[in-house]
Amino acid sequence: MYYGTISHEILHVLGIKHQQARYDRDDYLNDANGIEILDETNSDNFGSPYDYGSVMHYGRFDTTQKLYDQTIGHRVGPSFIDIAMINQRYKCFCKTPTVTCLNGGYPNPNDCDSCICQHGYGSRTCGEIDPGTEDESEVINVESDECQTFEKSLGTDNNIRYNYYKKTWYHFKAPPGKKVQFIFLKGSDADQSESDGCDDNGIEVKITKSKFNRTGFVFCGNNNKFISDSNDNIKKFTSTNNLAMLQLFTRKNKIDVIVKYRFVDSESDEVPSSCAPFNEGDCKNIDTDAKCKGWAADPDENCEADPDYMSENCAKTCGTC
Repeated sequence: MYYGTISHEILHVLGIKHQQARYDRDDYLNDANGIEILDETNSDNFGSPYDYGSVMHYGRFDTTQKLYDQTIGHRVGPSFIDIAMINQRYKCFCKTPTVTCLNGGYPNPNDCDSCICQHGYGSRTCGEIDPGTEDESEVINVESDECQTFEKSLGTDNNIRYNYYKKTWYHFKAPPGKKVQFIFLKGSDADQSESDGCDDNGIEVKITKSKFNRTGFVFCGNNNKFISDSNDNIKKFTSTNNLAMLQLFTRKNKIDVIVKYRFVDSESDEVPSSCAPFNEGDCKNIDTDAKCKGWAADPDENCEADPDYMSENCAKTCGTC
């Protein structure tokens, strides 16, 4: 049994119901798999927003916001909203706090001289980046409207499951008035694109300032909702202000991320060539160019007739880089 599962059961004992049973769940789930919905008259959300990453959520459901499909079932631990609901339910507040909390944090009822921070922030006042578990978190200044490449990994490919989640946060900070734009090229070597909650390892993306109190988009593996796999299929993720966050987490094996980033004025800014997932020199055939050219000319073996083989082994010829 793991920390997230234990947390889930403890929150039940403390009176917290399943997230997917909330009376407002139909605004967030297209199908709750027959789970009974609570009535507004006999349940209380304490004014908290719906959190797809709540530890009180079961595994995958059909969401109304598809980028959260893998967030559901997240088991890294209780979310900021989960903890806030417990404190509200039992009226655990500081009567005379001696600290001013920043970035949406609030005084910690167990230590009124420190704050409980939204995930991604840390320090006594929530004024700094969360250091993570490995003390490797980092603030990246985004200084150009041309794409730069950020590449990091966390963990080791040894098939050993740790007894805790390793976590590292990265804050991408653009100049005031600008926004941060991500283009993801890699989420992991392992195929976890169908994993509920990214149980072993994954990446969390926070780009909406008004939702920093909630779990961001979570994905693992080369999930095609996030990964730009060709120059004709560039997926842009643009922040609502000048700050965007990434978290890498793992309890088993290595999580990798390769992402291009830059600052923009708006989502609609033209994408420069520096942001293309593949440069012309990167696009190669695994088989020889001559063989690929010959197969492409054969109606029984061309890129349309045998797309699986040809797109992988003759990517340059088929234009699938």
